[in-house]
Amino acid sequence: MDTVITQFLNQVKGRNGRPFSRNTLAAYRRDLTQFRSFVVEQGATSWEIEPATLLEFRQWLRERDLALASQARKLAAVKSFFGYLAREGIIPSNPAAALTGPQVDHAPPQTVAATDLQALLAAAGDGAGPEASRDQAMLALLCTAGLRASEMVALDVTHLDLETHTVTCVRSRRKDTQLRFDEDVAAVLRLYLDEGRPRLARNTDETALFLNHRGGRLSRQGFWLIVKAIARAAGVEAVVNPRTLRHTAATGMVRRSSDLTQVQADLGHASPTSTRVYAQLAGQQKAADGVETAEVPA
Repeated sequence: MDTVITQFLNQVKGRNGRPFSRNTLAAYRRDLTQFRSFVVEQGATSWEIEPATLLEFRQWLRERDLALASQARKLAAVKSFFGYLAREGIIPSNPAAALTGPQVDHAPPQTVAATDLQALLAAAGDGAGPEASRDQAMLALLCTAGLRASEMVALDVTHLDLETHTVTCVRSRRKDTQLRFDEDVAAVLRLYLDEGRPRLARNTDETALFLNHRGGRLSRQGFWLIVKAIARAAGVEAVVNPRTLRHTAATGMVRRSSDLTQVQADLGHASPTSTRVYAQLAGQQKAADGVETAEVPA
């Protein structure tokens, strides 16, 4: 049964035929492995199961008090998996054809208030070691360019150009994107490259821009832990993680630019719908600040 899951993951595609990211594939694998354990406990020895078993799984998810979004994702993975099994002739019919998940009301992106953002940047650089220089550089770049956590840790030194104030974001599913930052961010990055990174580096052949305490490339999980630690040190009680900081940067980008197409490209959004969410949020913030704003185009 596990072999079939692997076969499915090797060919699964997202919307518009785009390959899934590694994070999405990892989530699908966890969800399907969980489902496989469930059906095995129900006595299944193959993927030929009854629709009633799927309904029991849906009820089991509800009873675990999982967030609606998590339930919806797990059921979507299962539904997609059985569609594959039926198409490939591995099972005679699709028992998940009528399976539905919970309706999820998507909340607007969470952002970090300006005062909290200042406290975070100050706390990140509050120290004399190379880690403090690195943390301040990472936060400054993230809060300006709106990179994803995976994109941040994938940066190499060669992707950074302090003369032109640009960083090249390598996106495997779309063309590489050059993002701009101002002189203040350049100064923080320059300090890290001159003083912080050399003290962290143990191997001259290491290409990664942001290094961990062992001198290797910082991991995505490590980056999340660093951001959470900075938030605690700053005394910020709001939700702070790389995702909320990206949302904050994205909203700021929309507030500074009327070209949503360019902002969409900078953020790496596949659909303009994702960018319009930030445009609507920026409009609400301007209205709250007493700033007149134009209506967001549909």
